[in-house]
Amino acid sequence: PGSAGNTDLDVDAMVEGEVDPVAATLRFGAGATAGNNCDAPWDAGAGTSGLVCLQGTGAAHWRGFLVGNQRCGSSSATAVPSLCMDGEVYFSIAVRASRLPSAAEAGLDGTTPAVARATHAPFSLPTSCADIQRDGATESGVYAVYPAASDEATAGWHDEPALPPSCASMLERWPTAPNGVYTLLPPGVSRPVSVFCDMANGGWMHCGTTVAGDTTSEDVAVGLETSGGRSPSSEHDRHASGYSVDCGWALTAGAGVAFSASVHSAMASVSAARLVGDAYAYPAANATDGVPFSASQRWPAVGLSANGSPSGTVDELVAVSAHASGCSTPGLALMSEHSSATAGCNGAAAGVVSGVGMCGCGATRASLASEVVVADSLVALWVRPPQPRRRDDAVYVTCDLETQGGG
Repeated sequence: PGSAGNTDLDVDAMVEGEVDPVAATLRFGAGATAGNNCDAPWDAGAGTSGLVCLQGTGAAHWRGFLVGNQRCGSSSATAVPSLCMDGEVYFSIAVRASRLPSAAEAGLDGTTPAVARATHAPFSLPTSCADIQRDGATESGVYAVYPAASDEATAGWHDEPALPPSCASMLERWPTAPNGVYTLLPPGVSRPVSVFCDMANGGWMHCGTTVAGDTTSEDVAVGLETSGGRSPSSEHDRHASGYSVDCGWALTAGAGVAFSASVHSAMASVSAARLVGDAYAYPAANATDGVPFSASQRWPAVGLSANGSPSGTVDELVAVSAHASGCSTPGLALMSEHSSATAGCNGAAAGVVSGVGMCGCGATRASLASEVVVADSLVALWVRPPQPRRRDDAVYVTCDLETQGGG
């Protein structure tokens, strides 16, 4: 709920203690309401807070989880919810895939059209707890499911090969692919994108360049937007400060992020990390990082050494859109709580391992491998999205096959 816009969704809800579904409104989002109860209207000017509740029921109500003022209560209560102080109380959210048809509904008994039969065939790999249940399991417990089995590769027009979603995917199809510019169709993106790929090091995407001391394009969110008028096919453009390709779609759990001194290799004087979680909003001003920003987006991360093994040099990837000083220069950096492994805006230890644009207007704008980059030296951002699962990769999950219909 913390990454969503303020949303009111009409639902049929099953609430504990009720026999039949009730009409309710599921309310969730990163914003705040004009009052403290679940019925209060959204307050567009109240800033960030965090809310999830089920209006019209007595289900759990949780708010304030994005600002460190968590309150818990009932969605039907009119009083201010209590502070969530009891360490033995947890608020959890579980998701179940849409219910798939039974054998008769799917046409496996010959009574319905064949077009419906592809939903889940006998002896196919189960992709969800619902498949596990339909295949005969009745007891809740840990089961192996295969999410990628439902995501078979699709061909293009007239069976032409589909565009690869990433440089690494292209490398799987063509193991000897050279470095160069490739056209990709990333997941969730409506149109193809062109990007320079470092194939020699495993399929990294060059997502942006910053030249230390160059303030001509300091308003560009490197790696999180596409800069106009610059092409990945142009060596000159890729060397220029402010060159940027929107690689935000790839910044998910499992992705690799590297800052390099080269626009040709992701491994040149590199500082790298693997994201171990998805992004979350951090709306408050930082107090400990030593870089003066007032709001940020963060991804938990673990540093990677030269051989790809984990290291303790990185804790987070941080994207900044506003500085506490009032400067609006965007920034992106790998950060660490260990000040001895970092470089600050003025050379002092201040949380930045490697990154660009994290300092106030007019200050040094780039750091690499815990050192402030000298003027006119470049720092290149590289991203490698997580590899898609193979069809036969199992994920072990706990399936509840007994409550609310199971699955």
